[in-house]
Amino acid sequence: MRKRVWGVAVTCVVVACGGGGGGEASGPITPPPAVVASVVVDPGSVSVLVGATVALTATAKDAAGGTLNGRAIAWSSSDAGTATVSSSGVVTAIAPGGPVTITATSEGKSGSALVTVRAAVASVSVSPAAVNVRVGESATLAAAVLDATGTALAGRSVTWTSSNPALASVSPTGLITGVAAGGPVAITATSEGRAGIAQVTVLAPVATVSVNPTELTLLKGAAETLGAMTLDATGGALTARTVTWTSSEPSIATVSPSGLVTAVAAGGPITITATSEGKSGTSPVTVLEPVVTVTLAPAQHTLFIGSTASSTVTLLDATGKSLSGRIVTWTSSDPSIASVSASGLITALSTGGPVAVTATSEGKSATVQVSVLAPVFSLELAPTPPTAVAGSTVQLSATLRDAQNRVISGRAIAWTSSNPTLASVSTNGLVTARSPGGPVTITATSEGKSGSTELTVLAPVASVTVTGSQRVKVGDSYTYSATARTADGTIVVRPLVWSVADPATGSMLAHGELVPLRPGTIILRATIDGTVWEASTVAYDWVAFGSGTTVGIYLSSDTRITNKFGTSEYPTLAIGCSSGSFLMYVDTDHFVTHSGFVAYSFDGGSIFTQTWLEFDLFSALGHPGPSQSTRTLVTTMTQARTFGFAFTEFNASAKAMIFRVTGIGPKIAPLLTACPSASSSVASLGGDAGPLSALLGASGRASAVTAERTLREQAHAAVPAARPSLAVAEERLAIQQAKRTH
Repeated sequence: MRKRVWGVAVTCVVVACGGGGGGEASGPITPPPAVVASVVVDPGSVSVLVGATVALTATAKDAAGGTLNGRAIAWSSSDAGTATVSSSGVVTAIAPGGPVTITATSEGKSGSALVTVRAAVASVSVSPAAVNVRVGESATLAAAVLDATGTALAGRSVTWTSSNPALASVSPTGLITGVAAGGPVAITATSEGRAGIAQVTVLAPVATVSVNPTELTLLKGAAETLGAMTLDATGGALTARTVTWTSSEPSIATVSPSGLVTAVAAGGPITITATSEGKSGTSPVTVLEPVVTVTLAPAQHTLFIGSTASSTVTLLDATGKSLSGRIVTWTSSDPSIASVSASGLITALSTGGPVAVTATSEGKSATVQVSVLAPVFSLELAPTPPTAVAGSTVQLSATLRDAQNRVISGRAIAWTSSNPTLASVSTNGLVTARSPGGPVTITATSEGKSGSTELTVLAPVASVTVTGSQRVKVGDSYTYSATARTADGTIVVRPLVWSVADPATGSMLAHGELVPLRPGTIILRATIDGTVWEASTVAYDWVAFGSGTTVGIYLSSDTRITNKFGTSEYPTLAIGCSSGSFLMYVDTDHFVTHSGFVAYSFDGGSIFTQTWLEFDLFSALGHPGPSQSTRTLVTTMTQARTFGFAFTEFNASAKAMIFRVTGIGPKIAPLLTACPSASSSVASLGGDAGPLSALLGASGRASAVTAERTLREQAHAAVPAARPSLAVAEERLAIQQAKRTH
């Protein structure tokens, strides 16, 4: 508060007084000057930018408030670091601060002013720097006044201007208003000569939002992006508009801020919404279980040219549930043979295949194989037997041909019988003859074409009687016949096939002629209607009998002897004869005797390759050891590749031996006779004076054939008492041969 000091001017008029004749005044008296009562500084407060100056004035006043001119004024600053003042009252702003008191003093009286020093505005920042407003809508801009250090300066005056008020206006407080669509418009904020600008675009308001696609179907786990278009009232597309996305059921499908829809679970339709400036657009979304399996039924087609077919397609999800309403595409691997329509209808165009026709849905597919055939033109049956025996079967086959007479296969064939009680036929053409009668027609049909054959069912053969010799000689020929009868005894004439069970025993010709090849039992076979009927006969060669109880020597001209000395690998065959005689095989390597022997040589037996002949002579003869002559004799036999045979005896009155050789050499010579107790037998079998010597003659060159024939004649002339033993020997020999063969 400023105080005023009022002063009272006292004027003293000095009057000269006389006295006693004092002196007289020389002129008027001058009053004294007024006293300074106060000092007034103007302005009383001021704000100054750093570096700027401001001039203050000081007025001296008297007590009456009158101005006193010409008075000396002294200036001072309370803070010279913030603001200084010159002697003339000019204040210079040094640094921000204050207020600083600037004092003016005159004649002891003072007045002051307050000076505040402010930082200079270095820049103005407007925010937001860019803004969009719709027509008729407003937005507020803010201006920040900053010093050189970027510090905001408060309390600074800011003015706002628009570069195009017709599009966007601005108030003194920075409130912008969209007037018409367009821009950008520069809105400028200015403070202390510094300016900041914001760009304002005035937008037409969104009238509608369009979502594309308008509806969406997704497989579970799949994702797809929706698009949103903002439009003004005229339908024009608006850009740079903010769009927000929402899902009505996120558990089924979610949507991202960019419009990416992700299928979570099967369901729907749900609504996906796009919103911009209060306007919205939607798209319904349905989520489906994906197709896991595609099946086609039937899985294959066989078509004729020009025909059509289709397969039913079934789509399944992971749980096996059938799916419907899915898109299925059809393709053919060779449309020139078989084409397929969009609906799956297959059309046969030309012969060939198989062609793969494929149905695909959601990446899964199935294929049906299609073969296109030429139609059957003719059908033939084979064989065409006129008869069949009841109980038998006949396999028929059907040959199919096309119009070009080419054989075709793989077609369905139906078989029928005109009388199944007499003859039935299976699905594969096997005819079964069931009861005598007929004729029965068997028919095969394929694609409308047929072929047939007739047959008569015959009664089966119940028995076959074979007529012929029961005993036969090796090398001779015999004719056999067979009579076939049905169960009621009726003789039937059917084709007959003759054979023998073992071709090594004999040769059987087609008309029933048998030629025995070796001694023993021969099994004859007559085959009628596929059934084998058997009969047997016994073949023998020749037998030579000695005197007494000797059984004899049995020769066969086609088989070598097989037996191993000292082993049981090749058995000994014994027969019952008087006094216990027996028959025994002897091989080409070891000729074993037990009590005595007679050995003969067949000179020139080329098939034998024995390397040593060992004769167990010594214990039988009672010799202490082999003599030099005996050993030499054996060696000579080996080197000559000769073949010897011997008979044995367990007692002095019983002796017998069986031999099987491949041939008789041109000369048979006795090599050794040593059987003291059986000299008569030795003699009868060809000792020095025996019949064999006489048979061969002095030269020993009689033919083997002659020798064999003569020996056979001798066998037939042998005593009748020996025949039972011979028959037994032959029968057992046949048994032994069969065992050795197997």
